[in-house]
Amino acid sequence: MSIFKRIKDIVDARINDLLDGLEHPIDMINQTIREMENSIVDMRKTVTSAIAMHRLTETRLEKAIQSRVTWQENAEFAVREKKDDLARKAIEKRHGLDNQTTAYERELQEHVDLADDLKHELQLVEEKVQEARRKRETLLTRQRAVETRTALLEGSGAAKENLPAAPVPTS
Repeated sequence: MSIFKRIKDIVDARINDLLDGLEHPIDMINQTIREMENSIVDMRKTVTSAIAMHRLTETRLEKAIQSRVTWQENAEFAVREKKDDLARKAIEKRHGLDNQTTAYERELQEHVDLADDLKHELQLVEEKVQEARRKRETLLTRQRAVETRTALLEGSGAAKENLPAAPVPTS
């Protein structure tokens, strides 16, 4: 199956090379900028999703910590009331919540790291888009300058061609 993918990639690359020779550079830059802007929209959605997961995990962690405290208090109350079976069950429940809290803390850290990495990547792509826009403006400025020079050169040549010929002195 991978050989077909490689062949497809080779054909696509050759077609793209042919098309590149036909396309206008400014149009290519505009298309690239549009694609990058679409990527930014997708990346923003991903960052938002990562932040939402971070907040959800944070909420779960807080609830697990509150439950752990409650079960610790229940265990202490059962010990004071000399109800060892209830105290044992409450301690087991609290121990399970300790494990869950630890898991949520790890998960929370992973979500924080992921969100930070995604934000950084988004910033880099946004900077690349700005750079592409600057390059496009530079190319447009150069193109306009060339067109102006061409028009001036054609205009000065055309003006000379339209002048009547100087009379030739007859003697």
